[in-house]
Amino acid sequence: MTMKCKHQQQGAVLIVSLLILLVLTVIGVSGLSGTGLEERMSHNFQHGMLAFQGVESANESIIEIGNSGRDGYLDTSDPLVTAASAGTGDTSTVVTQDMDPNDFLGGATLATSTTISFQGTSGDLCAGEGEGTTCYRFVLTTTATIAETGTSTTHIQGIEVVRADAGT
Repeated sequence: MTMKCKHQQQGAVLIVSLLILLVLTVIGVSGLSGTGLEERMSHNFQHGMLAFQGVESANESIIEIGNSGRDGYLDTSDPLVTAASAGTGDTSTVVTQDMDPNDFLGGATLATSTTISFQGTSGDLCAGEGEGTTCYRFVLTTTATIAETGTSTTHIQGIEVVRADAGT
């Protein structure tokens, strides 16, 4: 059996160690770039959901304005009344709201803009309603925008408001 002397070794362990270190470095760098991409994706998804919730909140507040226990009559403070008075098919009332007054977005502003279009009233009885009611039909087109991130979403929603006719 022959033994090799330390002086005869050619540094194979050093080369193997450097190759392993290189492989680990490549894996680490690719993991970091993947994490950055995932962070941007989740950030964009979060802002998209905030914009969507802003649209839903704006639509809900417009539907509820003027409908707080007033015996079913259309109220003049209601933006739907303004749209109805403009005439059928006319895009009339634009309601703009800042949906982030408490600065939840850290300096970014979630702004919504809603266009209300009156589509007319029903000639027949409202579904499930009795005599003495009128169904007013509207289309709400709401856009929510977070300008600082370029996030924007638009939602179109048709609604039907049942109101008691005056004098009944």
